[in-house]
Amino acid sequence: LFDDEACALIMFTSGTTGKPKAVPLTWHRLMAAAAASNKALSARGQGMWQAVLPLYHIGGFEVVARSVANQTPFRLYAHFDAARVLADAALVGATHVSVVDKMLQDMLAVDPEGDILSRYRCILLGGAALNGNTVGRAYRAGGRVYASYGMTETCSQIANALVDGAFDGGLALLPGYQARIVDADPSGYGRLAVQGPGVLSNYLNARAAFTVDGFFLT
Repeated sequence: LFDDEACALIMFTSGTTGKPKAVPLTWHRLMAAAAASNKALSARGQGMWQAVLPLYHIGGFEVVARSVANQTPFRLYAHFDAARVLADAALVGATHVSVVDKMLQDMLAVDPEGDILSRYRCILLGGAALNGNTVGRAYRAGGRVYASYGMTETCSQIANALVDGAFDGGLALLPGYQARIVDADPSGYGRLAVQGPGVLSNYLNARAAFTVDGFFLT
């Protein structure tokens, strides 16, 4: 009787390129995006996420969705405190955490040698362009930082890569996603078009732009 094509929630974009847009996301898209992420970052039934990002941002909500889809526990925080999060990670054996750059800086300030940071299987980093200084410090401290790219319209991340000694800035698409560049200039830079299980069908208060063959124009 459950309709997984029903709207599960409506989230607003950050408005960095104009008026914030209302994005209706179905249960199917949220859970399909979670499944794609789990294939890349998690083992079925193993591990524990720390949910430290606000649930009213898609990156925060998807931590819960991934945990439910993966049949693993998660630890939910009312607010972020780096010392508390790291102490809890050591106590309960948390394996995954999703953060933005300032949060990772705060964690490094508490644990500069990586005594606890190095125990995580995945520190998922997103929300902005990579800060080379922050990820460099985390790498030297033994942190397994995964650079990621995504947005509200794609139910969080669609691509990631482990920042290791061979990292060159390129990200790998998650299972089920496709991407291409449209209207590229002579150097190859253009607009990113994406398609995949977590991509929206339209906005509530605006019209989403798609290619004729169904790729969302970011």
